[in-house]
Amino acid sequence: MAYRVISGSASQQGTPEWLAWRRQGLGASDAPVVMGRSKWSSPYQLFREKTGLSEGQRMNPAIMRGIRLEPAARQAYEEKTGNVMVPMVVVSKEHPILRASLDGLEFGGKTILEIKCPSDEAHALAMAGLVPDYYVDQVQQQLYVSGAETLHYWSYDGKEGALVVVKPDPVRIQAIIDESLRFWEKVTARRWETDEWEAAATLWRIANARLEEAKAFEEDARKALVSLLGSAKKKEGSGVSVTRTTRKGPVDYPRILSDRGITLTAEDEEQYRKPGSASIKVTESVVAEELKPEALRLPAAKLRDPSTVLDPLPFDETFILTI
Repeated sequence: MAYRVISGSASQQGTPEWLAWRRQGLGASDAPVVMGRSKWSSPYQLFREKTGLSEGQRMNPAIMRGIRLEPAARQAYEEKTGNVMVPMVVVSKEHPILRASLDGLEFGGKTILEIKCPSDEAHALAMAGLVPDYYVDQVQQQLYVSGAETLHYWSYDGKEGALVVVKPDPVRIQAIIDESLRFWEKVTARRWETDEWEAAATLWRIANARLEEAKAFEEDARKALVSLLGSAKKKEGSGVSVTRTTRKGPVDYPRILSDRGITLTAEDEEQYRKPGSASIKVTESVVAEELKPEALRLPAAKLRDPSTVLDPLPFDETFILTI
């Protein structure tokens, strides 16, 4: 299947140009999100990212670990297989909104590579010859866009690697295409559904629950560090610094005025009042409704005109080659 190869700065994964290019379509790692199988995001969150309403995924320890281990993972793969794979960024000619940033493509084009430096759970599945379900849509989109016959899913835990050979699944690929086109219609229309409130409210409630859990987790860890500080003023190590500080108490200005026999009237206070400010407070309802995670998934499908062509958002075609 014909595809286009992106070259230039937009082909360098992680660069601002690559991130900008990626926002204008659906990369392979977006496929599990669109299909509602991602552990880390939802279709509604991805919709907000693609429409520029949110920043999208931020750097985190798991991503940083993957970046750090990838060179060693690639070397381990090459030593095991004898293959030399060339990283490549490609776009489907049939459906230009579908893209893939390949960790490697063999010169013949029949085999592609996906490198993961995942959690212990995901690596154990790879050792058993399985690709975690939350990665399956990603590798299937890579196979579709590249037209490759085989994908090598290489899982690396920092010490040893596991190779899983993946073949195209036409049924799953078609499902990805259908859902992706339906999703992109909402992106181009910049409209999730008639009433977006339920999706936004559900997203906030899930995020707030995770935040409260993280706060409690952080507080327990903080107590452990404070207990280990003892009577010392400062202790540092393992990337954390704990410092004991003291500060003076606040000045009781109302008491100063009272002791000096000065009484301020309401008019006096208004004369010295600084400009006000407005804020928005979001809280859980007193009687909270049942949480409905399905609100974050794609709304029910409607019949789509098959003749409709969905183009990606405008992009500089200067660095595109056709193969």
